[in-house]
Amino acid sequence: MLLLDKTLLKMTKGLWGWILSLVVIRVCSLVMITSFATHISYFLGNMMNPTFTHDEIKNVVIQILIVSVLIFVFQFIQGELEYRAQAAARSSIRQKLFTKTMSLDAGYIEKIGPNSAITSAVDGVEQMQVYYSVYLPSLLFSVIAPIYLFTKIYPSSFLIACILLIV
Repeated sequence: MLLLDKTLLKMTKGLWGWILSLVVIRVCSLVMITSFATHISYFLGNMMNPTFTHDEIKNVVIQILIVSVLIFVFQFIQGELEYRAQAAARSSIRQKLFTKTMSLDAGYIEKIGPNSAITSAVDGVEQMQVYYSVYLPSLLFSVIAPIYLFTKIYPSSFLIACILLIV
């Protein structure tokens, strides 16, 4: 399925706030995960270093715990935003379907059958809410995440950063 469709994008009016907030929360979560990895690697890299003092160990462990809590909080917020985006999409799509159904004449509804029309509408709403709360934010995040990771990795190894950006 093509993730970008003009008709689907036209239907996102009123949902862009939810979509962009999901992308921002995912980026914040990615920042915390990379920070977590950096602190863990620093801790493990200096663990056998004789100049690594107990105060430094304590500070690193506290930073790791804080970052872990922030990752949990961002994941929780992401789940809540996905739920609210689904609810907003569901409400918006149902309203548009109701308006469209009311504009149809009775003969057309009799021709396709009211049960068939209702079943198709319910299935469509379920699929569309996933599109707006998961697929579209993931598409935007998949553009931003490699660029962020490239900027984090290239000071260490430009070649590896380029390979990861391309792949």
